[in-house]
Amino acid sequence: MEKLKIMFSKVSCQKSIVKGFTLVEILIVISLMAILMLTSIVTFSSFTKSQSFQTSISDVIALLNKAKSKSLNQVKPAECEEDSVKGYQVVFTASSSSYDLAVVCGDYTHILEEKKLPSQITFTEGSADYIFFNVATGVVDSPAEVTITGFDKSKTIVVDGVGNISIKQI
Repeated sequence: MEKLKIMFSKVSCQKSIVKGFTLVEILIVISLMAILMLTSIVTFSSFTKSQSFQTSISDVIALLNKAKSKSLNQVKPAECEEDSVKGYQVVFTASSSSYDLAVVCGDYTHILEEKKLPSQITFTEGSADYIFFNVATGVVDSPAEVTITGFDKSKTIVVDGVGNISIKQI
């Protein structure tokens, strides 16, 4: 019994130490976390817009390359039936931000693929209405430029007289 009294008196005499964080420390940590989250959200949003713009450029170039490839390979789609293939063209519509792959057979043009740019990305007025690749040679009737703008960026896709496709920075 005496041992218990001694142990009890030692425990009650010791100063209790409280461990933890103060309110100020917690508020500082929460504030820093909020600042880091806002910074990362802005950075991610900027990155997403940049990638959307770059993907749009790549998609237009891919369709131009597809038109050139089909004209070089003299692919004759079912839409042409008995008519001879004159070539393939990509048609750009600035007002609707759309672009189409079409085949020209005889006196008729048949749309093979229809595509649209994402919102906030557009073709600039004054860009070429279409780019036509002649069958078998892949050369174009006349050199052309298509300018795409969006998210405070602008790039011009250039197709020279022999059908080479490149990007010109603005």
